[in-house]
Amino acid sequence: MPLADGYPLPDRQIRLLHLITGLDIGGAERQLPHILRRLDAARYQLIVCSLTTDGPIGAELRQQGVEVVALGARKCTDLGVLVRLARLLRRRRVDILHAHLFHSNVVARLIGRVCRVPVIVTSEHETGVWKRLPQLLIERATARLGDRVIAVSQAAGDWAVRKQGVPRDRLCVIRAGVSVPAQTTDRESLRHRLREEFGFPQDAPVVLSVGRIHPAKGYEYLLAAVPIVRASVPEARFLIVGGARDKDGAYLKALISRAERLELGPAVTFAGAREDIADLMRGADMLALSSIWEGLPNVLLEAMAVGLPVVSTVAGGCAELSDGGKNMRLVPIKDVRALAAAIIELLGDPALRTSLAAAAQEFAERQLSWDTTAAALDSLYTSMLAARGRL
Repeated sequence: MPLADGYPLPDRQIRLLHLITGLDIGGAERQLPHILRRLDAARYQLIVCSLTTDGPIGAELRQQGVEVVALGARKCTDLGVLVRLARLLRRRRVDILHAHLFHSNVVARLIGRVCRVPVIVTSEHETGVWKRLPQLLIERATARLGDRVIAVSQAAGDWAVRKQGVPRDRLCVIRAGVSVPAQTTDRESLRHRLREEFGFPQDAPVVLSVGRIHPAKGYEYLLAAVPIVRASVPEARFLIVGGARDKDGAYLKALISRAERLELGPAVTFAGAREDIADLMRGADMLALSSIWEGLPNVLLEAMAVGLPVVSTVAGGCAELSDGGKNMRLVPIKDVRALAAAIIELLGDPALRTSLAAAAQEFAERQLSWDTTAAALDSLYTSMLAARGRL
C-alpha cells in the first residue's frame, strides 16, 4: 500500500499495537485480520494484544504472521493485566496504540498515557446504548486522554460525542469493509441444500437472521413478527443463526420459550453459530435485521455484498448504508408491525428483491472495500505520527 501523500518514508518500521478485550468471534474481532493483512508489512511491525485470551481470531492472525499476545485477564478487576500491558508497551516501544471495545479503550487511554505512547487511538464499534451510568462516567473521565476516536458509523460517532464526552475534533468516521468468500456452488444448489438441511419444504421462502444471540439484536421483535408474516405467507420459514454470548445462555432460552408460547413450531429454527454464512445467505430469500442498537453490523455488509435483499431496523449506522432507502427496506426499532409488513412486501415481490439486491451489491462494491478502510487507517496513523514529529 502506498504511503499517504505528503509524508516521508519512515526510517524504521512503525510499531503498531492493536489492543482488544478478547479474540473470540465477534464483529470488532473479525475486522482485525482483514485490516492488518492490508497494511504494508514493510512499514508496520504489527502486534495484537488481547486483555484476556486469544481465541480463534488469534489463531487466524498468527497464520497471517501477526504477533499475538494474550494477557490472560480473568475479570475486569485484574490489575495485574495493566502491569503486563505497561511492560509490553515499554519493552516494544510502541508508536501507535489502537484499542477496540469498552474495556480496551479505557485501558489504552490510561496505560497508554502512563507509558507515553506517542499516538493513542480508540474505536467505537456501536452506539453504546448498553452502557449504564458507571460506564458512561468512566468514558467521560477518560475521553480526552486519547488522541483520536474512530467510529464505524456516523451514528456511533455522534453517540460518543453526545453521551461519552468525546471532543468532536478528535472524532473520525472510518467504516468497516466487507469481504465475501467466492461462490463455489451455484445459487440454486445452495437454496436446495439449505432447505434440505433444516427440513424446510423446497418451495418455502426463507427469511434469514444472523448475529450473536444478544438483546442488542432484538430477536424477540422478529419472533413477534413471525405470526403476522405467516398469516400472509404461511409457508415462510425463519432461520436464526448465531451463538449465545451470555454465559448461561439466558437470552437464548428466553427466545426459545417465547417461540413456544407463540406456537411458532417449525416456522422458526435456531441454528446456532455457523461458519458458512455466505452460503446460507445465497440460499435464503432475504435477511431480516431486528436490532435495537448497532454500530455498523458486519452481517448487513455481508448481505449487501452477496446480493441478499434486506429488511433492517434503523439501529445505529444501518440507515447510513441504505443509500436513501434505495437498496434495502428500513423500519423503526421495536416496531413489530412495520417489520412484518416489510418482510411480507419483499417475500411477495421477487422483482423488488432482485432490484434491492442489485443496488446493495453495487453500493458495497463502490463504498465498502477493505482496501478503502485500510487506506484510511494508514493515512490517519501516518498523519498523527507526523504531527508528533515521529516521521
